[in-house]
Amino acid sequence: MGLDMTLIRKTCVNSCFSSITVDDIQGQGIDHICPSQIKYIVEEMAYWCKANAIHNWFVENIQNGKDDCNEYDVDKSDLENLLKLVNKVLKTPSKAKDLLPTKSGFFFGSTEYDDIYLSDLQYTKEILEKILAEPSGGYLCYQASW
Repeated sequence: MGLDMTLIRKTCVNSCFSSITVDDIQGQGIDHICPSQIKYIVEEMAYWCKANAIHNWFVENIQNGKDDCNEYDVDKSDLENLLKLVNKVLKTPSKAKDLLPTKSGFFFGSTEYDDIYLSDLQYTKEILEKILAEPSGGYLCYQASW
């Protein structure tokens, strides 16, 4: 239990799955899916738990300060901006409080600028670099819950 955060990518597939038949999916626990009705593929691109500094960045920069557990669209340029900040803090951790401050909240985890904080930033750096290196397609969304 606590602050759970995801960055997902939704890709519209329209009729790309028209050649898939019910026989293709039977026995996989998804027999209820009708291939011709598939409209999106949803991928979990990143998952964080209690990385409240990253969450705070999304709240302030993507969600207009509104921390409400809704889903918000994210542009690649937004992720580039976050990555720049992450890189600056990883290079000079003493700037963390000013560049990527922590945020307290209900089960949000530690607000210390410690090894766990830096580990969350390192993970964020790796995942953002991977996402940004991929060809564009679909759209990205951020959502948190607690």
